Amino acid sequence: LTLAVCFDSSGSVSDAEYTAFFNEIEIVSKQCTKTILIEADCEVHDVVTIKKNSKINRKRGSGGGTAYQPAITEAIKHKPDAIIYFGDFDCADTPSNPNIPFLWVGVRDQEPPAKFGSVVRIKNV
Repeated sequence: LTLAVCFDSSGSVSDAEYTAFFNEIEIVSKQCTKTILIEADCEVHDVVTIKKNSKINRKRGSGGGTAYQPAITEAIKHKPDAIIYFGDFDCADTPSNPNIPFLWVGVRDQEPPAKFGSVVRIKNV
């Protein structure tokens, strides 16, 4: 399985939420042959490909506003089997359906920024 994992590193995501993202990302990445990590706020800031059971760098590198489409567009370039997007869903855009299996992972009760994909929540962050 090749998985693209996008994660929101915008200023509206708290340090506790960011840590919760990575706790889940580490678990999920162990199930994949290859994981493409895409850090973004309103633009993509970092793209790292890791192999199964590799250590993941948790350093936060951005903190601006939020737009989800740039990270989704970057994910598509890598031809993943699926995309997971971790975020608080506080954003300025409505992304387009990438027509790839998609999972939104949210940390708050806000609705995801688009109607495609499935949604799960990380609670008690």
